Amino acid sequence: MKTLINIIIAVVVIVLLVKACDRAVEVNSWPEAKGEIISYDIEEYRDSDTYTDKNGKKRTEWEDEFRIKFRYSFEVEGVEYTGKFEIDDLETSRDIKRKLNLYPNGKKVRVKYDPNNPNDSETRI
Repeated sequence: MKTLINIIIAVVVIVLLVKACDRAVEVNSWPEAKGEIISYDIEEYRDSDTYTDKNGKKRTEWEDEFRIKFRYSFEVEGVEYTGKFEIDDLETSRDIKRKLNLYPNGKKVRVKYDPNNPNDSETRI
């Protein structure tokens, strides 16, 4: 039974990796527009890490972490669109400040967008 579960998990992981690669190839073929960061929100969350200690006992450590959710805007054929991206796993206020200095409001970014649906976009940071 354990082997079957491991096989199922492996298949799921492979399928997800293939989909991620397909998406990356598709996005690379999209046209590019100039965009700019227009806003951000900082969100705090708790993340866990489970491990086995030296006595063989399972342990869980909880950490407070932060993510920054950025929004950007760009224009295609005179129509303005917005998109978003996140930076996760920030542990300190210093980490947050460093990222905000790299990506302040008004920062110019390159945006790849689906020509059939510009609402589907990604930025290259």
